[in-house]
Amino acid sequence: ARKIDKFWPYVFIDGMAIKFYDGLELKERVVLIAMGMDSGGNKVILGWVTVRTEHETAVRSLLVYLKDKGLIAPNLFITDDSKGIIAALELEYPHVKRQLCAFHKVNNINKHLEDKANRAVIMRQAGDIYELSSSRREAIERLGVFIKDWKRLEPEAVRLFKQGFERTLTYFDYPKDDWK
Repeated sequence: ARKIDKFWPYVFIDGMAIKFYDGLELKERVVLIAMGMDSGGNKVILGWVTVRTEHETAVRSLLVYLKDKGLIAPNLFITDDSKGIIAALELEYPHVKRQLCAFHKVNNINKHLEDKANRAVIMRQAGDIYELSSSRREAIERLGVFIKDWKRLEPEAVRLFKQGFERTLTYFDYPKDDWK
C-alpha cells in the first residue's frame, strides 16, 4: 500500500510461475513483479500482482496499480519477450522506450542447445557481448564473432539468440554508469 514517491528511471517487469495448494488442489499462478532501479543501481520492488497468465489484461492491472501508487513514467522498461507485457506497455506507456532483457536473451540459449556440454562456453561468450562491449557497434561486432563461432555447432540456439538481438541494446542510449 506504500506510495511510490521516487522517480525510478528503469523499471523491470517479469512474471514468475508459482504453484500453491489451496487446501483442495494444487494450482498454478503467475506473480507479475515490477522492480525499479535508479541510476545508482539501487533496486526496489514497486509492486506485484498474482494472475493466471502474463496476458495483456493481467499486465495492465499491474501497470494501473503502479500508476495509482504514484509511478511516474520511467525512461525505460526492461522485459522479456512476453506478448502480454509488450501489448500492455504499448497501451499504458506508449511513449516509454522498451528493452528486451539481455539476461533472458542469454538464458534462452540454454533451452535450445543441441549439446549441453557447450553450455558454459556458449553462454559465457553470449554474456560477454553485453559485459565487455562499450558501444552498440562493438556489441554487434561481438555478435558476429559469436555467430561465426557457434552457428555450425548450435544452429538453433544461435538463430534464436540473433533474433531480436538489436532490441537488447537499448541501454546504449543511456549513461554508461547506468548499464548495470
